Amino acid sequence: FGFSEAHLAKVLNQLAREGLVKGSRGPKGGYRLGRAADEITLKEVYRAIEGPFELSRCMFGIPICDGSGCVLGDFFGEMSGKVEAMMASTTVSQICLSMKGKLGE
Repeated sequence: FGFSEAHLAKVLNQLAREGLVKGSRGPKGGYRLGRAADEITLKEVYRAIEGPFELSRCMFGIPICDGSGCVLGDFFGEMSGKVEAMMASTTVSQICLSMKGKLGE
């Protein structure tokens, strides 16, 4: 995907701190999932890398208002809630199954 080794190492360390992956050293070392793929949600992965998922009422991300006075505030607030719910109900296993055959396998 074109990530630098340093960036990938940082992300893997964050995932390991949260118990989502486990690393092993040595010539045959590497990383493996810390739990079964059907037990790890996308929300957990997101939280480990980016921090808490924050619902947003502003598509511009600027603190002009809290979204309550904006004609689109409720819409984007609801959409953020749906994205969070989808991430919480989607597992790594489901993503892997949906990608089968799409990565040149």
